[in-house]
Amino acid sequence: MANQAINDSIAPGMQILIAKSGKVVYHKSFGYMRYAKLTPIQWFHRYDLASLTKILASVPLAMREHERDSLFLTTPISSLLEGYQESNKAEMNFQALFSHHAGIQPWLPFYHNTFVTTQIFQARNFIVKNKKET
Repeated sequence: MANQAINDSIAPGMQILIAKSGKVVYHKSFGYMRYAKLTPIQWFHRYDLASLTKILASVPLAMREHERDSLFLTTPISSLLEGYQESNKAEMNFQALFSHHAGIQPWLPFYHNTFVTTQIFQARNFIVKNKKET
C-alpha cells in the first residue's frame, strides 16, 4: 500500500508504525524525503502536522490520551510543550489546533533567509570573474 502510494505520486515517502499495548510491532520506512529521490526516508525522520499526519497520527494519539483522562481538548498545549509557555500561543488548546482555528501560519517561507541579496551576489560574481589565474 505504501509503495503504491509512492508510485502514484501521492507522497514521495512515508513511514508506517504499528504499535499494540505500547510495543512497536511494525515499523518500516518507504521512499524518499522529496520527489527528487535524494534522501531516503529513515526511522528518525519527523513530519509536520499537515492534514494527513493530523488525521493518521496526532488525532488517534490524542484520542487515546483523552480516554486515559490525561489529555482534554481544552488543555493548553503549553502545559505539555515547554517551548510554548512564553509564546503568544501559550493558551492555544488542542481543540483549536485540531480544528484549524489555532491561528498558526500554515506555511513558513523559511528559505527566504537563505537568499543572497543582489548586491552581494553581484560583488561575488565580479570577484569570481576577475580572479587572476594562478
